Amino acid sequence: MKLFRLSCLLLLLALGGTAFGSTRGKIAGVIREKYTAQPIPDVNVYLKDTDLGTTTDRDGFFVLLNVEPGKYTLVVEHLGYTSLRVENVQVAVNLTTELNLELEQAAIESREAVTITAERPLIRPDVTSRLAVVDGEQINALPVENFIDVVASQAGITTDAQGNLHFRGGRVNEVAYLVDGQRVEDPIDKSVGGLIDNYAIRELQVLSGTFNAEYGSAMSGIVNIVTNDGSERFSAKFQYRSAMLNDSPYRKANALAPDANPIYDKQTGARLTYQAPDAIETLEPALPIEGSLRGTFSGPLLGAANFFLSGEYGNENSWLPYGYNFLRSGFGKLSFPIASHKLSLSLQYTGQEYQPYDHRFKYLPDNQGHWENESIRYGLQYNHVFSPRSYLVLNASLLDLRSLYRVGDLDYTQYLFPELDENQEFVYLGNSRSYSDIQSLSYNFKGDWLYQLGASHEFKSGFEVNLYDLEVFDYTKEGNNADEFFLNEYQKKPVSASAYVQDKIEYSTLIINAGLRGDYVDVKAGGYQNIENPQEGLVDSEPEFKISPRLGLAYPISENTVLHFSYGQFFQFPNFQDIYRNLQFLNVDELAKARLALVANPNVKSQKTIAYEFGVSQKLGTRYALNVTAYSRDMTDLLGTVYVETLYRYAIFTNNDFARIQGIDVSLEKRMSDFWAARLDYTYSVARGNEATPTEEALNIFEGREKSVKELYLDFDRTHDLALNILLQLPKGFGFSLFGVRPLQQLNFSLLAQFSSGLPYTPISDDRTKTFEKNSARMPWTNSVDIRLEKFFPVSRASLSVFLEVTNLFDRLNPLIVQPRTGKVWNDGKSRLFGSGQDFMHDPSDVGPPRIVKLGMTVGM
Repeated sequence: MKLFRLSCLLLLLALGGTAFGSTRGKIAGVIREKYTAQPIPDVNVYLKDTDLGTTTDRDGFFVLLNVEPGKYTLVVEHLGYTSLRVENVQVAVNLTTELNLELEQAAIESREAVTITAERPLIRPDVTSRLAVVDGEQINALPVENFIDVVASQAGITTDAQGNLHFRGGRVNEVAYLVDGQRVEDPIDKSVGGLIDNYAIRELQVLSGTFNAEYGSAMSGIVNIVTNDGSERFSAKFQYRSAMLNDSPYRKANALAPDANPIYDKQTGARLTYQAPDAIETLEPALPIEGSLRGTFSGPLLGAANFFLSGEYGNENSWLPYGYNFLRSGFGKLSFPIASHKLSLSLQYTGQEYQPYDHRFKYLPDNQGHWENESIRYGLQYNHVFSPRSYLVLNASLLDLRSLYRVGDLDYTQYLFPELDENQEFVYLGNSRSYSDIQSLSYNFKGDWLYQLGASHEFKSGFEVNLYDLEVFDYTKEGNNADEFFLNEYQKKPVSASAYVQDKIEYSTLIINAGLRGDYVDVKAGGYQNIENPQEGLVDSEPEFKISPRLGLAYPISENTVLHFSYGQFFQFPNFQDIYRNLQFLNVDELAKARLALVANPNVKSQKTIAYEFGVSQKLGTRYALNVTAYSRDMTDLLGTVYVETLYRYAIFTNNDFARIQGIDVSLEKRMSDFWAARLDYTYSVARGNEATPTEEALNIFEGREKSVKELYLDFDRTHDLALNILLQLPKGFGFSLFGVRPLQQLNFSLLAQFSSGLPYTPISDDRTKTFEKNSARMPWTNSVDIRLEKFFPVSRASLSVFLEVTNLFDRLNPLIVQPRTGKVWNDGKSRLFGSGQDFMHDPSDVGPPRIVKLGMTVGM
């Protein structure tokens, strides 16, 4: 079996390529004579201001491969024919931009080239699964903080009470994040491994369902970002955006209820009082501004390369009673053209210090812990063109991550165990119990080979190798005695590899994406030979190899209608933070000391999703398009826990969870015309399973609740989710004139409205004869309307704009957590138990952000 698995992987590796997504698209079409419709061979076709060009074959067919996403001018030339220029040709990653053109014979005398303007296609005939494409201009026009907010607004993607993203009903972090084809994710918990500034993004693609064989190590979705290259001329842009200008309703005394002011000295009766802290004044950052500065600068470098730089520096207090977020990010890229080849070096940095809100520490915010996160990614990419129909892309990257959680500057040995006031509500002495220092290094190597065979076959193949170096120190204080603590500590060096082969078959009436992928992982650890009997000893984990087939079909019925179907098997190995958690309990002597333990299990296997989807895209006239996609996902072997009680009492990780998700995505898009564009995304979905997280059953047992034994609504299930985006762009000279001034000209307005049905919760009653099924009730709907209004002013060779951003325009109170007796936020019914005081009950983090108003200015040159 081991020999078979190794042989399969080597066979796939031998076929070349990359295991993680492309960053380029292509342009293809046929050139014909205008009046006879005969194909014209040997026509020169090239992209202006690039090195990309080709000639048509005897059938008039041409293809331009290796085209980075963006807008281009295509030039078509042939002796004896009038030259043709096609402007605004838009290329997207992994997609074919089809241009079928006609040339007219020229008179003997010279004639100028004919210029036409291409329109962005409303529907793409070669899309075989659900796909959203957003370019950098659109992102910077939206009222969003970063690309995560853009992803959250797409169809099929919802958020839970903590703001985590869920793709089509999947669990947290079942998504792969790519920047320029390179993996950017924390290997320990699979979260995004660093933010990238909006100015750096050229194109963002979101695959929220099935996806081709080139993508892997994800079960629910792909977020693929392509960054900007340096420009041929020097250009720069700088922006300042203020912090929250309006007062937060929660950062004041007696905000929602009379402050409890807990007693901290029982002898004198002295009480703690609430005062809104200013983290910028207290922590004194190097540049003590409140708000954020963003900028970008690009251009040529000594005639041999182009450079691109962007970054952000921000300091903001939270809208909650305390907390803050200090963000520093930067991105740089150097691009060296080498004949028709290209070498790129990139550096991505994110530094973030933030303090989350914990209501129990309302009166002692300095005693609450904070996170210090740092991410540095070094990337190298080499693009080698073998011929007009074949190229190779090689990538190498190093991702260096560190996350540190601590209280102030304290070492964990200096911690004091927190003590609650007489009502068992607020901390009046001591500090947070946790201290975490988590570090990882991810070495990534891969290659991507593409070959266009004739007009119909685009072959891809690839490999990827990942080497990890993980170091975790996670300390929890459990009392004030020196020996009262829990420590989860390990150092591990797992390895993963993958390879794939794929063929995109393109005919005028049928497009097929067929591929096969292989994934290999070796956790380099061991676990119980029998998870229900630790005394049988340990066994080393065997490397795992999984093969997953992928198939996508698109059937263009006409120029206005395209049907698509896709199927795939998707594997994702469980997060390393779970399988390595509490390795010390694999020693039965340590297990015997524990009253109740959660035990690591490196012998688990990959989680599996089988997904289907069927959809139709329909043009509605020349300006509108409708897409409807139905999907079904069966998820098995999800990581969960099983409880064992024999000589020992423990829960251990194993593959015993499952889920089933079904839904429909509907999108209606209006192309930019008459100065406005719009997009409406709606999702109806049902996500059911036995557990929402891997540790849910363990927590149920530890806290005395019944364990899940049947399929229920998952904690993050939202039945309805709707997002509306409207963009209004008024050009120069538009509107009325007032004393020689046109106030409406060069004015942009964007609106992002999001509406979601409530999350499920489990009701309770003081009547003990009444029982309720888990997650059988629903919280109220949530909604938020965000706007951005920007006015541009021409200033010589520069550009100047001022803008207003308002999130939650109507100041909607959006419940994230409700009281189980009433289903209402902050209203617990008739309970009068400890921890039910009005101040403690009114936790402002139980709702979403209030209205937030910001102003800013942008200068470009």
